[in-house]
Amino acid sequence: SSGINAEYGHKAGGGIGFTVRKTREASEETLLESFVGRLKLMARHGSTTVECKSGYGLDTETELKMLRVMEKAKALQALDISVTYCGAHSIPSGMNERQATDDVLNNQIPAILAATAKGEVSVDNIDVFCEKGIFETGCTKEILEKGKSQGWQINFHAEELNYIGGVEMGIEVGATAVSHLEEISDAAISMMAEHKTKAVILPTTAWLLKLKPPPVRAMLDAGVVVALGTDFNPNAHC
Repeated sequence: SSGINAEYGHKAGGGIGFTVRKTREASEETLLESFVGRLKLMARHGSTTVECKSGYGLDTETELKMLRVMEKAKALQALDISVTYCGAHSIPSGMNERQATDDVLNNQIPAILAATAKGEVSVDNIDVFCEKGIFETGCTKEILEKGKSQGWQINFHAEELNYIGGVEMGIEVGATAVSHLEEISDAAISMMAEHKTKAVILPTTAWLLKLKPPPVRAMLDAGVVVALGTDFNPNAHC
């Protein structure tokens, strides 16, 4: 199935792995130039604010490089940028879930905090790809709680390919928002409405991966606040 293929792409260094390699190879100057160009194009089409994520480094050096690019771009164009750290976007080659989690907790986040103290980067939000066979709920919770302890808002991937209780865990740790949600349960929809947790719907990704669409009408009927996003990334040029 497409879902299985998407999971395999994470494990085998597929689509995300390819972009990670290219991002690691690119200079900070090259990334900044292309990034600012895209932001200016968005501004010409009426955008005023954009959430931008790291997550194509998967190591301390490259995650910091992406965050520095975002910080520098704030002064070079007109859009307001909300910065999301997503070092737990996939399992890096040669690591397992536990090792990748420990790297985020013990290496990446401390380095980001040190760079923040120097004024080199700033982070508003934290994201994890919470998914079966990638970062499951236990490790995701550890990472999200670490980010929350630094004052970062939680907005993370959950229930995109499989239902694993990610939304319930996210509500437990006080998530501001949860993204994707193609496989969300009816009970979790009710919980999101009760706790005023926002649902971020990303239809282009579901369409490209041939996933079933998220149950947006059920969310709206239950009183969930629904936001619409593009998920603009190397797999979704929209």
